[in-house]
Amino acid sequence: MLKDIWDEMTESITQIYDLIEMEDKSYVTQINNNEIPTELTNTDLEKLVQIIIGKQLDDWNIKKNSQLKQY
Repeated sequence: MLKDIWDEMTESITQIYDLIEMEDKSYVTQINNNEIPTELTNTDLEKLVQIIIGKQLDDWNIKKNSQLKQY
């Protein structure tokens, strides 16, 4: 029973790290892409603006650190 719990925790932690990595890559991709801003969706444009002014990355770092501290 303990082994099953341990396996479930390990899988959960792995999923959280994978999600964090995917979100990190998403931010890097958005920052590094040389897309024309007029071709971006409103959601992507808003996210890019938030990244540029720093709020989005600050919020993401707080959320990421919070998730990492839980495990």
